[in-house]
Amino acid sequence: MRRVSRKILINSNHIEMRFIKVVLFFWLTVFYYSSGWSQSISKSAFSESVKKILNHPQLSNASVSIHVIKTENNEEVFSYEENKTLCPASTMKLFTTSSALLLLGENFTFSTQLKYSGTWRDGVLNGDLYLIGSGDPSLTTDDFSKIKLEKPLNRITGNVIGVDAAFDSQLIPRGWIWEDIGNYYAAPISSLNINQNKYELYFQSFEEGKETKFLGSSPDLSSLVNFNNEVVSGAKGSGDQAYIFGSPRSNQRFIRGSIPPHRNRFKIKGALPFPSLQTTHSMVDYMKGLGVEIQGETLVSNLEEKNLNLISVIQSETLSNLITEVNHKSNNLYAECLAKAISHQKLGVKGSTEKGIERIRNEWENRGLPMSGFNMEDGSGLSRFNSVTSRQMTLMLSKMTRTNVFNSFKKSIPIVGKSGTVKYMCRSSIANGKIHAKSGSMKRVLAYSGYAENMDSEEFAFAIIINNYDDSKTIRPLIEKFFDQLVQVSLVD
Repeated sequence: MRRVSRKILINSNHIEMRFIKVVLFFWLTVFYYSSGWSQSISKSAFSESVKKILNHPQLSNASVSIHVIKTENNEEVFSYEENKTLCPASTMKLFTTSSALLLLGENFTFSTQLKYSGTWRDGVLNGDLYLIGSGDPSLTTDDFSKIKLEKPLNRITGNVIGVDAAFDSQLIPRGWIWEDIGNYYAAPISSLNINQNKYELYFQSFEEGKETKFLGSSPDLSSLVNFNNEVVSGAKGSGDQAYIFGSPRSNQRFIRGSIPPHRNRFKIKGALPFPSLQTTHSMVDYMKGLGVEIQGETLVSNLEEKNLNLISVIQSETLSNLITEVNHKSNNLYAECLAKAISHQKLGVKGSTEKGIERIRNEWENRGLPMSGFNMEDGSGLSRFNSVTSRQMTLMLSKMTRTNVFNSFKKSIPIVGKSGTVKYMCRSSIANGKIHAKSGSMKRVLAYSGYAENMDSEEFAFAIIINNYDDSKTIRPLIEKFFDQLVQVSLVD
């Protein structure tokens, strides 16, 4: 009995010691990553570490541009091909959103107005109802509930007219590729946008290789668009490989590719071909839902109407909130609307991508940014004709720190390991929570730009742009390693 008791006592002590060690290890790990307790590295050590990353086999055929500076004085921390112009993908949105803040102001809002012509009394509008857009990319059907009718409205004898006059007639920027347009992330840009100008298509799939069955769209576009279904059932685990092909203002859509097999209702998303018309139809549906009888037609005009009577105004959120949607979710429509709004608001012309870009470029030239090699073709970065150097990106980021809109700008950029498109990066590393980074990616393009804070509370602006790499699954871990090293760099002697 004594031997058994001794064995139990020994095992109990052993278990207790192991438990203490596990708990101690856990809290040391938490302290290590949450407090930034780690060994600092010098600039030269950081440089050697990054060079090892650059020597990775997956980058042997790639074009890479990297630049890191201290924002306080633009001291260079690291550079590699910093003057090489490369496609930045969605990191180009940082130029769009920073410029929008500087030119339009943090409190800028889009307004959508409801007006009428003729007379309105005894519940009858003897005239037309006008929905006038200014390019609000955030307008949804739910926003119509904000409309305030100060007197009863039971019948409209005239038409409901959507006024698409704030922006020009070019619904997508030049340079967007055929594979993109038609799909939700390449939604057309209009003065009247609704639900981010997206719709949903539904399919039923069967055995691999079999044709799918088209089930319909939401909202119902059957009266406006002819959907040609060429989608087949793919292999198990193949994922969504379907694309929608069709240009803006065309009533023909071709859906090609494959979707996973044996799905009863599989969804893919497309870009509305007639955004201003769909927005106006949505307003008509809302009015009918209120019991308003509409005797006229649903129309769209690109002419500015004068001498109209104001009924109500729907205001968007402020620009400081809108740019968070742009940079956190990499929303292309929001970015493109901002580019057009810059020209419309600052130049007093119909908003256009080209004029907006021209104004953005002038803004940064006036602020002393070297612009050689800078080519901006759209506001979102979706065009492959965009090009920028990592040095231009970091200098722009550094200049923003000395503006009165910097807090709003930095807040709009996702935090690595915490939010946005970089939420799942560096989840259990020293870089978690210490880097604000905008990501950009498309086929064979990967880029990250933003701000990093080291353990000495020094702030860096960084940009890394990679084009024509071999495998994105291999490249992203290299970026995470770069982030880990970046936050440990110390400039203290």
